[in-house]
Amino acid sequence: MIESILGKDFVLHHVGIAVPNLQNYYQGQEIITDHQQGVNIKFEMLGNVRLELLQPTDENSFIYQSSKNKQKVLHLCFEVNDLDTALAQVKKIGFHVLRYPVSTNVFPGQRITWLFHPIYGLIELLS
Repeated sequence: MIESILGKDFVLHHVGIAVPNLQNYYQGQEIITDHQQGVNIKFEMLGNVRLELLQPTDENSFIYQSSKNKQKVLHLCFEVNDLDTALAQVKKIGFHVLRYPVSTNVFPGQRITWLFHPIYGLIELLS
C-alpha cells in the first residue's frame, strides 16, 4: 500500500469546483454565501465524493479569474484533527501558507486554511 505524504490524519473532505451559475445545479441544496471569500456555495455528492460548487460573487472573489478562465477543479480539501499540527507538517514538505486559519460560516465551529504546493496545487485544510 502506498503511504500518503500527508499521513493518516488527512481525510478528503471535498473537491472544490468552479461553476458559472449555481442556479444551473441541483435545486434541492441551499446556496451558502461566504462573504469573507467572495463565493456562493452549494454542496453535492458525486458517488462517494462531496463536491463544493463555487460561484464567485463578484470580480474581487478569489476564484473569479479561475472561473473566467473556465478552470473547473480548484482545490482539494482535507479534514484534519489538529489544524496547527497539520500546518507544521505540511510546511516541512514544501507547502506554502496562503491564508492562515480563519473561521467561516460555511463550516460553523471549524476553521479553514489555504495552502499551495507547486506540484499539488491549491489545498484547503479544515478542522
